Amino acid sequence: RSSIFVLDKTGDKIDELECDDMMPVGFAVLSDPNYLLVVCIDGTIYIYDSQTHGFLLPVSVTAPEEYVSSASFYLDLENGILYVQLGDVLNGVDLSSLTEYICVRNTLGYHEASDRYFTCSDNEDAGISVGFFRHYSFEDLVDRVNRDLGYF
Repeated sequence: RSSIFVLDKTGDKIDELECDDMMPVGFAVLSDPNYLLVVCIDGTIYIYDSQTHGFLLPVSVTAPEEYVSSASFYLDLENGILYVQLGDVLNGVDLSSLTEYICVRNTLGYHEASDRYFTCSDNEDAGISVGFFRHYSFEDLVDRVNRDLGYF
């Protein structure tokens, strides 16, 4: 059984969050909304209420094919997206619907200043190459399709 212990400022245990039989690899606390997030090796994010520590729901995201021992988090408040990096897989979770919004494989991460996802590829002839994808909102994509199809 895997668990996360919630400790107070003095180090005393105040609660224990169970993660079924999965191995936790990351933990984050959000203040708005008030969530405790536990990411497990299989790509499940267990969401708890940060005030009561009550379990709210699991969110499944894409897990990498290789073993990972930790997860990193980045919160994009402007767009309401929580980014979770598991190995070379970056997942974006929409905080309003709590669903996986985006999955980028072979990624080095998200760069907020340029609003891009940096990726790498390994080509037999060219070797390792680094590139990026711009982050498009849904509205950006609709506008782009309309422009490309000549609707405006």
